[in-house]
Amino acid sequence: MLKNKRQLKALIEVNLLYINPQATSRQRKQHKNSQQIIRSTMMQYGLLSVLFLFLYGASMFVINLKYRPGLFSQYVMMFALMTLAQSVSAINNVFFESRDLNDYLPLPFQQSAIFLAKFTVIALSNLPFVLPLLALFILTGINGSFGMIGGSILGLFLFGLFFTLIFMLCSLLVFGLTHTKVYQSHRKTFTFLLLIVTMVMMVIGILTMQEHQANIASHDAKKIALFLPLHKLLLQPLTGKSLLTLGILLISVFLGYYLLKVWLIPSLYTQYNLSNAATAAKPSKSYHARSLDQLLRHYNLSLLKNPTFLLQSLTTTIFPPLIMIFAGTINQSFDLGKLPGKYFGVFLLAGIALSLMIVNQGALVSNIISLDGPNYAFVKALPIKEKTYLKRKFNLAVGIQMLVLLLVCIAFWLVLKLPFLLALCLLIGTFMGNFVASLRFFARDRRLFVPDWTNVMQLFNRSGGNFGVIFGLITIFILSIVVIVGYVLLLNISGIVVVLNSVMLLLIGLLFIGICFYYWKHFWQKLN
Repeated sequence: MLKNKRQLKALIEVNLLYINPQATSRQRKQHKNSQQIIRSTMMQYGLLSVLFLFLYGASMFVINLKYRPGLFSQYVMMFALMTLAQSVSAINNVFFESRDLNDYLPLPFQQSAIFLAKFTVIALSNLPFVLPLLALFILTGINGSFGMIGGSILGLFLFGLFFTLIFMLCSLLVFGLTHTKVYQSHRKTFTFLLLIVTMVMMVIGILTMQEHQANIASHDAKKIALFLPLHKLLLQPLTGKSLLTLGILLISVFLGYYLLKVWLIPSLYTQYNLSNAATAAKPSKSYHARSLDQLLRHYNLSLLKNPTFLLQSLTTTIFPPLIMIFAGTINQSFDLGKLPGKYFGVFLLAGIALSLMIVNQGALVSNIISLDGPNYAFVKALPIKEKTYLKRKFNLAVGIQMLVLLLVCIAFWLVLKLPFLLALCLLIGTFMGNFVASLRFFARDRRLFVPDWTNVMQLFNRSGGNFGVIFGLITIFILSIVVIVGYVLLLNISGIVVVLNSVMLLLIGLLFIGICFYYWKHFWQKLN
């Protein structure tokens, strides 16, 4: 028994290194050993758990959830989505990205211990999101018919059932997909889509809660029918409907456990080997290009089939500024349809600021050269000018980013109900900001080129890493607010609107031309 406990502990420690490959890679570069990384990971999840429990538990404690079924259902939805998103990411990292299942075969480990360790680590990664859910269930239960002690026990029991059910549903979803031929043929694409969908769902859940947060003191939030039976079960557990809900939960948990134990887990090794064999044996499709441009475009697009890179790029570029902006506007009803045209310069500046927040060291253009890896040296040896090759890369990356920014601008146009002229100025500003920011980060990528990277996080961690992204985002956000507010005040108090707008256009134009000329002279010309 003692030996089994030591084995389980060792397996859990190994899988803790896989749960967050970005953090592990970053700490490896700091020359930390495995034990230091494990302690750091445990401390990180512990601090996050305390922080989430304090932030959300405090707001739950001051509200009588007995009379707030809508708020209760909103909280359950938000934390369920968070748990779902984290579980999908953790399962992908621990079971598939780790690629270690076959490594255990010659070792004296029981299969049950291997999977128990992996599922334990996945559950640990969900701790920050499930502890507030535990507090929610207990605080609701103590207001029910069982009183404080009985309600606490009921809340704890129901929390265990609900969390187990969410965890099993997520496992069935991910592992069930691995059994499909479509997933086995397009594993990277499906993994990326699954991760991005769950992340978007989590963001929507947080923003939905933010929408109702301002009115919960006087009004209940919108009810979500799916989770209302849980509220009734906590308050009146002995009614017929509550007992039916409890029965459905128990049957669902037992059914999920049966499917995992009998069907999915035993076939994981087979699916894992089939997937790896298919990837290794899959012949590369020949591509017959009609021109050099088509050949280079096809090659550069093939570099973007890494789901980890795409997901990390989106989470460090698009999501942070959009969450900051929408979180500040979601409680307000904006209708800027009657805003006069004199503010066109304001939206031009806003577009530039938005693109500067989005295009950072995590953007596509900031890493597209290093994505070549050792192939870059091979390409430079070909009879192709380096300047020509890099121009094709730059144009493709900037074009893809402009397409993404176009969708973002359309979203702002619809949400803020902007007049067409102001929406057009916002779009022009984002394109201008995207171009100059892309020049900077493209040149930076070549300067900090990493030919022998093994994990895409090595590219994101260059020159500041996540701290640099956050610091740059906050700095640009604050400076943009100061400049735009000052500009709006001058337009409102001054009688020389035409002069102010003309000066602003002249300054923006000169800065744009100056930055483009600087990189043309000091970067593109030097490639000759």
